[in-house]
Amino acid sequence: MGLGLKATGNSRIWDAAKSVKVLTNEELEGLMKKHLNMQLRMKERWETVGIEGLIMPNYPVPAFESDNVEQLGSFRDYQIVWSLLHYPCGVVPVT
Repeated sequence: MGLGLKATGNSRIWDAAKSVKVLTNEELEGLMKKHLNMQLRMKERWETVGIEGLIMPNYPVPAFESDNVEQLGSFRDYQIVWSLLHYPCGVVPVT
């Protein structure tokens, strides 16, 4: 698998995949609880300050070709926090 990813220019994916380990059921359950707690804490914070929605700057490319992913580097992960929180996000072009 590693050689195939490297040969196709996906060395970042291979580097990330090397750090993946098999979790026991208890470890997986603990990780899922941490994830849920993070979501609940953020929800509580938003409710405390009265946020119903958020408009913010975004990475200026709503979609990119997979051939260009290496050039984008960490910018492709710009919206990762919203993905982790399971909050919908997207880009609406304005002209």
